[in-house]
Amino acid sequence: VMVSDGQMTTRSGEDRLADAMAYANQRGLRIYPVLVGEPTPPKNVSVTGLQAPREVRRGAHTELSVVLAHRNLTGQQVRVKLLRKPAEASTTRPADKDDWTDTGIAKTVRLDGEGAAGSSAAGGVSHGVQTVALEVEPDTIGKFIYRAVVEPHADERNVEDNQAEAPV
Repeated sequence: VMVSDGQMTTRSGEDRLADAMAYANQRGLRIYPVLVGEPTPPKNVSVTGLQAPREVRRGAHTELSVVLAHRNLTGQQVRVKLLRKPAEASTTRPADKDDWTDTGIAKTVRLDGEGAAGSSAAGGVSHGVQTVALEVEPDTIGKFIYRAVVEPHADERNVEDNQAEAPV
């Protein structure tokens, strides 16, 4: 009897499953799958990276690239915004949410992707990776940390991965 929710939770999951199936086949055992858990694949959008130059001149137009990955949110819109704080703030005292300043730079994007919910080709999962360009024009000299944040989607299961940082 194989009990599963159908989700691979580790990289070695597929190998372990294939080994178990081969073991059962070698011995002529019948496999009885029992599906448990939520049948709808989870929805998630994450900021997998923020790419920025290490150095920027004050007043220079600069592009920061936010890399988004998503699952089961193809066609949905999300808002990406950029925050900034002095780099010294993160080393001289404990991190404080108030240290972050909203730069006023934000963009609403439509999530592109492959597959569609319910399609057998994608296993009922749509997914995608895309890059969002945010233009900044630094007005202050200093060392800063920029943070790209995606506002959580209403149906999103994991909001811990909705941000990434880069030093400038």
